[in-house]
Amino acid sequence: MNEAFANIKKMNLEEEAIQRAIVQYLEIKKHYFYSIPNEAIGAGKNKQQAVARGHKLKLMGRRAGVADLHVYWRFGGDSYLEVKRFNGIQSKSQKAFEAEMKSRGVKYFIVRSVEDVIEIENKLRGNK
Repeated sequence: MNEAFANIKKMNLEEEAIQRAIVQYLEIKKHYFYSIPNEAIGAGKNKQQAVARGHKLKLMGRRAGVADLHVYWRFGGDSYLEVKRFNGIQSKSQKAFEAEMKSRGVKYFIVRSVEDVIEIENKLRGNK
């Protein structure tokens, strides 16, 4: 494994830190990806502003449960990655999104570390 990621501990990181490490890895490997910032929309706002913002974003296409990252692998193909901490579980809407994507033949993975992404990358590339 790359030395830059050797000291990332699976069990001690929160989702944000895990996602940042994964993003750094994807950048180093030159995969094209983007984040889907679908977290809480009302942070720092009063309830009325949060509701209005949520409604506006829904009209613009925001969907509950969409995965955290969409990756276009440098070697071809794409996948959705849902980032979870070591003991994190999917919400009902995340499970529904996963089922919808899989029913359409879209690859979807839950990842908890850079190591998980490396395993997926190797599997998809054919390096078992």
